[in-house]
Amino acid sequence: MKKLLLLVASFALVFGLVACEDLETVDPAQATLQGAYDTLNGLISDPSNITGNFTVPTLLVGGVEATWSSDNPGVVTVGQPANNLAVVTVNRPAFGEPDANVTLTATLMIASELDETVELTLSWNIELTVKASEVEEVTIENIADVLALNDVAYDGTYQVSLENLTIVGKGSDSAFAYDGSGIIQMYGGDVSSLEVGKVYDVSGTTEWYYGIWEITSWTAEEDTAATPEMPTKEVITDIAAYVNGLLAAEEDQYAYGDASSGAFETVYATVTGRVYVIPGDTSNYNTYLMPTNYDTTQTWVPGTTDDPTVGLMLYYNTFNMAEIKAYDGKVITIDILIYTFRSNNKAFAFYYVGGADGIVASLSDEEAIEVDSNALSVPFNILEDTTLSLPTTGANGTTIVWTSDNEAVINPTTGAVTVPTDGQVTVELTATVSLGSATAVVKTFTVKVGISPVVSISEALLIASGEIAVVQGYVTMNVDGSNFLLQDETGAIDLYMPGDSDEKTAILAALASGELVEVVGERGAYRGLEQLSNITSVSVVPEPEIEFPIIVDVTALSELEGLVAQLVRFRNLEVVSIAYDNYGNLDITATMGSETVEIRWDSRTGDPAGFPTELEAGDIINVVAGVYYSNSPRLRIDSADDVSTPPMTIANALLEAADTVVTVEGYITMNVDGNNFFIQDGTGAIDIYAGGGASPTKDALLRAYHGRYAVQITAKRGAYNGLEQLSSITAIALLDSIGTPFPMPMVVTSVADLSGYIAQQIRLEGLVFVGQSTDSYGNQDFEFTLGSETVDIRWDSRTGDPVGFPLTLEAGDVIDAVVGVYWSNGARLRIDAEGDFTLPPMTIANALLEAADTVVVVRGFVTLNVDGSNFLFQDNTGALDIYMPGTSAQKDALLAAYHGGYAVEIQATRGAYRGLEQVSSVQFVNVISVPGFEFPTPVDVTAMDVTALDAYQAQLVEFKGLEVVSIAYDNYGNLDIEVTNGSATFFIRWDSRTGDPEGLPTELEAGDIIDVVAGAYWSNELRLRIASADAVEKVVISNSTPDLFISEYVEGSSNNKAIELYNPTDAALDLTGYMVHIYSNGSPTASKSFDLTGITLGAGETFVIVTDTFAGTGTYDEVQAYADGDAVVFFNGDDALAITKNGEIIDVFGIIGEDPGSNWSVGDGFTNEYTLVRKPGVTSGSTVWDPTEWIVYPQNTFDNLGSHTV
Repeated sequence: MKKLLLLVASFALVFGLVACEDLETVDPAQATLQGAYDTLNGLISDPSNITGNFTVPTLLVGGVEATWSSDNPGVVTVGQPANNLAVVTVNRPAFGEPDANVTLTATLMIASELDETVELTLSWNIELTVKASEVEEVTIENIADVLALNDVAYDGTYQVSLENLTIVGKGSDSAFAYDGSGIIQMYGGDVSSLEVGKVYDVSGTTEWYYGIWEITSWTAEEDTAATPEMPTKEVITDIAAYVNGLLAAEEDQYAYGDASSGAFETVYATVTGRVYVIPGDTSNYNTYLMPTNYDTTQTWVPGTTDDPTVGLMLYYNTFNMAEIKAYDGKVITIDILIYTFRSNNKAFAFYYVGGADGIVASLSDEEAIEVDSNALSVPFNILEDTTLSLPTTGANGTTIVWTSDNEAVINPTTGAVTVPTDGQVTVELTATVSLGSATAVVKTFTVKVGISPVVSISEALLIASGEIAVVQGYVTMNVDGSNFLLQDETGAIDLYMPGDSDEKTAILAALASGELVEVVGERGAYRGLEQLSNITSVSVVPEPEIEFPIIVDVTALSELEGLVAQLVRFRNLEVVSIAYDNYGNLDITATMGSETVEIRWDSRTGDPAGFPTELEAGDIINVVAGVYYSNSPRLRIDSADDVSTPPMTIANALLEAADTVVTVEGYITMNVDGNNFFIQDGTGAIDIYAGGGASPTKDALLRAYHGRYAVQITAKRGAYNGLEQLSSITAIALLDSIGTPFPMPMVVTSVADLSGYIAQQIRLEGLVFVGQSTDSYGNQDFEFTLGSETVDIRWDSRTGDPVGFPLTLEAGDVIDAVVGVYWSNGARLRIDAEGDFTLPPMTIANALLEAADTVVVVRGFVTLNVDGSNFLFQDNTGALDIYMPGTSAQKDALLAAYHGGYAVEIQATRGAYRGLEQVSSVQFVNVISVPGFEFPTPVDVTAMDVTALDAYQAQLVEFKGLEVVSIAYDNYGNLDIEVTNGSATFFIRWDSRTGDPEGLPTELEAGDIIDVVAGAYWSNELRLRIASADAVEKVVISNSTPDLFISEYVEGSSNNKAIELYNPTDAALDLTGYMVHIYSNGSPTASKSFDLTGITLGAGETFVIVTDTFAGTGTYDEVQAYADGDAVVFFNGDDALAITKNGEIIDVFGIIGEDPGSNWSVGDGFTNEYTLVRKPGVTSGSTVWDPTEWIVYPQNTFDNLGSHTV
């Protein structure tokens, strides 16, 4: 399984071969032969259920040739090889007859590398069960009989053989055949083997597709003795009348139903219409043939189900599509095949079948120049010597003159291209198109000649469509046999590789082996999926410098948009259903909390042989999937191994008997001695014994340890000298998370009994150094005292990390240490990193008092990534900046703590820069867990003067109710949000160098009201910074006409309850017809109501209702007793409120009909025991409860009652 680093098995195989080398000389070709043999094992998805024709490869990876044979050619016949493939024709037993068993054999052959005269061979066999026909035999003598089928049972199940079919036309994916009785589409065969105008005998399977019957998985044999027969062409001069006629006859409805209601029949026609290419639309479905009087300047309105397009859509797999598009806006006459109504596009679709010279148009000289210049094209990139076709005359009689600014590379006269021997050059090729006295058109093409340098995938995603990109990455998923996901450490991209080719064979081999490959292809996109297509080269990178990508743990479907083409993992999905569709695709529907997750295995991958169809509703599974994309994320798997039972906890694994194979997941917390590693989850810890020497398994463990990744491993349980272990690892996968945080060392005050901490890290504080020694193996032993106890700690030199320790200790020095509790018939304390020994930390407040260049140890939380090099650091005593330019393991640890919200302890050097107090030259970063040490709360500075925030330097501050003045990105990609708090205007910046997040809320507009949590960075003056889109919360403002709304809500202690109503209009409001209602404890109907009739509320005035025991000192408009029949202020946090106007709700507080328990959450407070004030940006009520509209104040805050500001 590629996701579980099959290198584990590969490593064992390699060392096995090395061990045998002394006994005999191994022919390298034998391994190639075996490799090719292994690739065939997943060739046929389900050999027990053969129902149609299929293809087999005749040339395998490594140049191995395959000759195929069948032991029952009457049922399974292997055709002659063509394009490195052979078609296997399947003749199913008739309905009611028994299934047929057939052995299909591939004889593999390759020349020996030791003796070229010797051929090495290997036989591969597979037992096939050819299923009998599932439907009764019907008489199919011609195409008309197929088109007349009206039973859905024949969809995808029935084999037919038809004779004397003349090929009328074809596209890149399909051909159309005629036999005098009708026209039928042929899909899923080798279209290149057919010639228009020739006659063939065809066999294949009937299939229903968008309202038509077609023949799929077909094979064809030319009948050279037969006479071709072409259908009569209809002549269509009025497209609108013709399409409306089809719609009146309900010919579009076939595409929405099944065969029981009839089928659309392909129309062969000569049609006249105006070409229209939808402006700005780069999709495959952007070209139409419209009525001749169609106004191409009008805005395009796509068809709908009730109002389909009155035009004909050019299907994207047609030939000569570019030539048709060149006539954009012009009236042309062409031969076409209208083959169906596309219900997804809401239009009748056609293939153009007239060839390059079949477009007829009446053009002026100016139009001829325009069309012929539009038709010109030159490749964006040329990778090898070739000769370009540079026409000197256009299809419409124009003259074309070519020039080149580098004739040594591209000769404009001959078209000869000479690729430079090193690197890439850019050539400008210019065509001047002229005719008569009309103004000539000059068209310039920029051509890149030669191989471009290798770029990362993230850089390749920035390359323009049509240009060549060279990338390196790991093939992580076979999506559907034509699309493959490629990923490196910077990003991921889809490889589109239809058909069969040596390049695809190499990609499939790399998918199986897990090797890094270099790919050369053309950039493009399809339905939002960034791709490389037209792949010209795939090669294995012998010494990879990048590592296999980490699998990303997904907890919400919304995350998938940012993970396109990457591997992701879903944990603990509950299966709802599994089903195979008519194409053999497997669909798994599962739930993840309240979300439904749809996952597909596409049968065209041909891998694996089977899937876990024993799954049942209610089963709990983990899934590793690829995020494919087609207008939206689509989850795909390509192996049965992608679906697994969730691993057990380490606590449960510890209960398993010796030699039991278990699968667990957790974080690698310690490298004990280069052979033993600690793994820990939220339930327990255990030792991993990875064996001596180097291995891919150990490499993966070290990578997980240094990168703080999670791992999932399958291994055998055991124990050694009292140490519970996992060993004999058979599979390992690196994950970005397991849904629980990285385990923090626990503070331990005594080492007398550490049996409860085996294989865990602990923290010892206040160790007093006694002495140090180094043994003959280079191991360093340290002796300390902890109170009255002696503490011995070792660093084992076999870890190889670090080279030394940063502290020169002297007797009596006091330090803290993070140690691992190894066990060998007793506790053995170990360290494995430079930062495991630290000076006792000081508070940030004390660190700020230290002189420049003083080394300090401080602990706190990283609260903000300012610009990728500066990080704000804060504890409960103060804050400072951490300056960490460049890349380093320390910065990686700091970022991990920042994103995880963990506390850290750092050792660094004090300093300052432009008035900003800092630490720099960071020597270590340790993630810690200290009881009672909590993340700092941002200081609310809404009411403060923004120019006087010096005291909050390097701290998080919060602004509420800011109004956006403008937003703009500068030349460096930084986002500046200009805001005002009513008294001052200032800027808040997101610096693009943070690299996090990928985007920010640029949908903000001037006038929007936002709340912001920012960092008070400093560079000679205050510079407010944010590092995440989450730092900006847009206040939702109702778009309705301003009207009476609830502006304040007080839920105080005892019966201190009040609500304030506000008139936001610029005129007095007569409140006749207005009422306030309370809906108690989830009631859908009002429990009590207060009628506001008779009250007139002035513009901008409030109306305050309080209880009769209210403790406030103000003067209020309405005082209510609990017993009053209209008392609406006796609420306790779980009661909804509403204002109605003439019976219609115009504002709500809480959710009517929902009992939230004790309260609804609002910001950092709740609807009970807090005072809530409507934000200034809210100018009208809302019929939907929106907790983001409220500012939270402490309980019994009454100061704002009686006035409100918008």
